Amino acid sequence: MNTLSSIRSLYRDQPQKAERLLDATAKELRIISRISAEKEIPLLQEIELCRLHLDVMGYRFEAEYGLVTENIFEQERVPPLIFHTLIENGLTHALKAKEDGTFWFSCEMDHGMIRYRLLNDGSLLKEFCQTHAAIEEGMGFKYVKARLEERYPGKWRIAYGMMGEKWQVVIEINK
Repeated sequence: MNTLSSIRSLYRDQPQKAERLLDATAKELRIISRISAEKEIPLLQEIELCRLHLDVMGYRFEAEYGLVTENIFEQERVPPLIFHTLIENGLTHALKAKEDGTFWFSCEMDHGMIRYRLLNDGSLLKEFCQTHAAIEEGMGFKYVKARLEERYPGKWRIAYGMMGEKWQVVIEINK
């Protein structure tokens, strides 16, 4: 809804930018509507959706967002929108409007367990961690946990917190 409001505002002053944002948002929503009821989607499709979301939000907040991937297991499948949701959390809680940011995503396999690691930077992280003794889990984390439990009952673990200057979320799944 916030993105639609941004598009409306942009049409008055920057119609070409509004059109690019509208096209990117429509593409993202088409993909989300197609995959949201699935139990799993290819990891590469989830990564593509994350990149598209970063484009949409970059248009919206006048910033450059990047996603660096490493050691991606192309054959893996994941519940839809779990990393998309975590990236949205990172955009919301770590970065100011017009602040560029980067996300790093990697996979590791170890004795039948897969570990997904997502990190992000942002100027709000240091302030956030200084003012919050305990992290309150919002709707995003609840969604991610529900999707993991639905697909891998009792066979997953999620951990998150600061790692140096970056926020880190690690999801481990026993296959």
